[in-house]
Amino acid sequence: MEKLIKRLGVLVLSIIAITLVSSQEVKAGVNVEVDGTTAVVSWDGEGKAEIVGETSLTSFEVHTILDEVSDKVENVIIDKSIKTIGDNAFHGCGNLKSITIPNSVKSIGNDAFYKCYRLKSITIPNSVKSIGDAAFDFCTSLTSIKIPNSVKSIGQHAFSECINLTDITISNSVKSIELWTFGGCENLTSIKIPNSVKSIGGSAFNCCFNLTSVKIPNSVKSIETWAFYSCRNLKSITIPNSVKFIEKDAFKFCDEITIKCKKNSYAHKYAKKNKIKYKIIK
Repeated sequence: MEKLIKRLGVLVLSIIAITLVSSQEVKAGVNVEVDGTTAVVSWDGEGKAEIVGETSLTSFEVHTILDEVSDKVENVIIDKSIKTIGDNAFHGCGNLKSITIPNSVKSIGNDAFYKCYRLKSITIPNSVKSIGDAAFDFCTSLTSIKIPNSVKSIGQHAFSECINLTDITISNSVKSIELWTFGGCENLTSIKIPNSVKSIGGSAFNCCFNLTSVKIPNSVKSIETWAFYSCRNLKSITIPNSVKFIEKDAFKFCDEITIKCKKNSYAHKYAKKNKIKYKIIK
């Protein structure tokens, strides 16, 4: 049984037509036309899907293409012909455990892996330059992530609510940590912020309950509202002279925190004004 559904969306000013087929027909392969380009999605009937295309796919909703079997897809192989993992590509594929991303991919779109609850690990290749908003939001089984140096931007909520994420390596090309980027990563124990970062956005590490210490690099100039909100086990944070602005409630409910800073620095004055424990360092 075939159904033809016209899905309208304003995405790169294009209209995308996708042909839906039953799970039995998917096994043989589905031809999907996106902006005049044909891609093939094949499913083996046992949880493995393969995606092959001729060029970059601006919007590639696997959960829609595979229709009723999207919740059964466990392993995905993306062919090196694909250059973009588009917005919502694997959104809601709750049983997805692993995915192979080739080094042809240059961007990972908004909500690309949103609520892929069983995704335990993912290797982001050095070809990727951007990770979109909420790209891995609610990937609750992820335990570690390494963001390669090719990545220059990470979107808002990109890794928020990844509750089992304990280890993160951030690209040294990233200029800012955005709103809620790592918010809700309650088992995150350490984070190394690279020297490329100039600002730490609002709620960037909100409710990272198991963070114990943080060192802010000399490149950072501002720490925004609720950046470390309710990091209740955060005992020390080193703030350099480069920081010239800290929002009043950046460390709200961080009751154990001690700010390590230089005498008469902005951080020193901030700590005194807001009655936060501090320690002068050389």
